Order: sequence, then structure tokens, then C-alpha cells
Amino acid sequence: MPTYRDFAQTVTSPSRSTRRRTQSPAPALGRRSQARLGRTRQHAATTESITPSLGALPRPLRHRRAVSGMWLSAVALAGLLAALIYVFASPDWYVWDMDIAGAQWLSHEEVMEVAGVVGTSIFYVEPAKIAEALSALPTVARVRVTCWLPNRVSIYLVERQPAAIWQSQGTQYWVDQGGVLFPRAADLDNPVVIVEQGAAARQPGEKVNAEALATALQIREELPAARIFGYSATEGLSFDVPEGERVLAPVQTDAARKVTALRAVQEYLKAENIEHKVIDLRYSGRAFWR
Repeated sequence: MPTYRDFAQTVTSPSRSTRRRTQSPAPALGRRSQARLGRTRQHAATTESITPSLGALPRPLRHRRAVSGMWLSAVALAGLLAALIYVFASPDWYVWDMDIAGAQWLSHEEVMEVAGVVGTSIFYVEPAKIAEALSALPTVARVRVTCWLPNRVSIYLVERQPAAIWQSQGTQYWVDQGGVLFPRAADLDNPVVIVEQGAAARQPGEKVNAEALATALQIREELPAARIFGYSATEGLSFDVPEGERVLAPVQTDAARKVTALRAVQEYLKAENIEHKVIDLRYSGRAFWR
């Protein structure tokens, strides 16, 4: 009877037939199959040798590519520098003249001088600063400045228009409807002249009493002969009429009603044969003469 030890050896020790089947060599391939296998291995080896990976480029080739990239970068940088030099150094980009529109009292040269950008690169021209400099001129009411490449500067001016002549301490200025004084640039056709009395000398750009100006212009429409007016901050307006009388009128008044009252007073004084030199209409509803 077999023992436990004999049974274990039987299980763990393969038989001779099993060992023979395991150790038998693989069947031999035919010549034709060996030839095919040899060609396949040779073709695969050839393919690997012809197409190497990109990471395994020869060192001279990598060097040539690096040098080529450096040359391209150098050419691009040189082109950029040349363009910058042309833009900032060429006179084609500098302002030598301006397009000025709307100037009636200011000359082309005066506007260019105040703008102060002649001979400056267009890239350094600041339209806001030009507009600020021109707006500081008493003659200018509004201004618009526009810049265009390569070197064009356009200026559009709105100048003040004279409504009358305002005389202060012997100096005459033009005054616009808003009461702003600005330099007299030409002769006007039969203008209204307002002579300010008892005030310090005025300067261009200052603002005077616009209500006194408006009243004087209204009286002139009603009495064409009244052309020269006196003005005082305390006494109001005064003017002479052809009859030889001096008339005093308030600054704030209805000019048409005051002229109607003046004519009524003149008729009364003439009918009563009353001598007088001054007619005072500065008080509402009453007239005085002396």
C-alpha cells in the first residue's frame, strides 16, 4: 500500500512522457518561411535606420537650425528698428503747417504761433493742449483740434463777433453780446461806442456789464442818432440826442418805453419853453430835467 510520501512524489514529479513533451524543441520552419521572416526583420531594421526620431537629430543639423532662427530674429529686429527710426526721425511725420478754418480776426501765423507745434513730431502733438492754448485767446470763443497721420493738424475756430466798441481809460476794445472784451482788429461801420467812466483800465478777456451793452443797443435801434453812450456802475447810461440834450437812463430798462417817455418829455419842455440840458429817465414813472 502506497504511503503519503509516495503519493506526494507522484503529484509533484511529472512523468517521463510529460517531461519529454515539455522539452521537445519547436517544429522546424521550412526554408520558405525562414526566408519570409528574414525579409520582414530586415525591412523593419531598414525602416528604423532611415526614419530616426526628431529628438535624435544630428548635432550639425540642430546647429544649422538654431543659427537660421537667430538670423531670422536679427532681420526682424533690424526691420523694426529701421521702421522706428523712419517714424521718429523722418520729416514726413513732423508738423510743418496746419489746416485752419473759421479764423476771421486772427491770422494764420498767429494761430500757428500759439499752437506751438510746428517742427514737432505728430506723435508728440496733444490736441487738448493746443485747444487749451487757443481758447485762452480773448478773440476765441470755441475751438476744435484734430490730428491726422502722417503730419496733419486741423484747427477749427469760432471767434467772438463784435457787438459794439467798449472804451476804457482811452483804450478801445471790441465787446461781444456776452460782454467779453477782445482786441479791436478792424474798423466797424458806424458802431455803438460805450465809454466806461470811473473804472480801472480793462484788459482783453475781461467781462463787462452785458445788460448795459444790451440796453445801449436797444436804444440805438429806437434812436438811430444815439451812437455814443457813457456808462457808470453807479449812474447808469447816458447819451446825447440831436436836440442837444443829454439823456440819463437806467441799465435795466425797457428801451422802447424809455424812448417813448423821452419824446413825451421833449414835447412838453418845448411847449412850455423850458430851458434844460439834461433829461433824467432813471426813475420809474417819473422824469426830471435840469
